[in-house]
Order: sequence, then C-alpha cells, then structure tokens
Amino acid sequence: MAMMTAGVAQPVARLHPLFDRRSQQVFLLVDKPGLSQVTKLSNNLVLAANMVAAFEALSPGAKAGLDSISWWS
Repeated sequence: MAMMTAGVAQPVARLHPLFDRRSQQVFLLVDKPGLSQVTKLSNNLVLAANMVAAFEALSPGAKAGLDSISWWS
C-alpha cells in the first residue's frame, strides 16, 4: 500500500479484515477513486463481446436444426 495516496490507504487498511473474511484474494487495482468502476465496466464489455461472438458461432448450428443439448454434451 506504499504507492497509495493517504486518502485511499486509510479506508482500505481499515476495511482489510472485512475483505479478508469475504475473499481469499484481495486486489487493489488503482489509487484513484472511480477507476475501479472503469476497470469493471471494461471487463464487462469484453465479456459481452465474447458472449455475442459465441452466440453468433452457435447460430448456424441452431439454424441447421442441431439440438442445443448436443453442444454441451
């Protein structure tokens, strides 16, 4: 936590025991407020793009009459 600004270090240090109880790994991404939300939004956009690509890839099989169960077995 040495690289964090003083305004962020104190609340994070105070809440660290709670984070440790809730998760096995705790990651501090950035030291500026709001950038964690930008990181999460970016990750969600990548996930959405991957989902669209997967659905488009499965579409020809569905149009050809493949049963959806056969894709996952």
